[in-house]
Amino acid sequence: MTDLLTPRQLEILELVSLGKTNAAIAARLGLSKFGVDHAVITIRNKLEARDRAHAVRRAFEQGLLPVGKGQR
Repeated sequence: MTDLLTPRQLEILELVSLGKTNAAIAARLGLSKFGVDHAVITIRNKLEARDRAHAVRRAFEQGLLPVGKGQR
């Protein structure tokens, strides 16, 4: 199941789980905001999630993000 998302997508999803905006994620990872916007849409589609929060929840349920990872 972990092959559902790429390592970069998992990194972005982890930052989403920490409440970071797409603009903040882009700045932190040295990406364009457009690139992060597209990645989040791709993540949502792969996880069949209706929004960012649902994507994070599905990732936790599927074991893609370990519980407690969002504590940083």
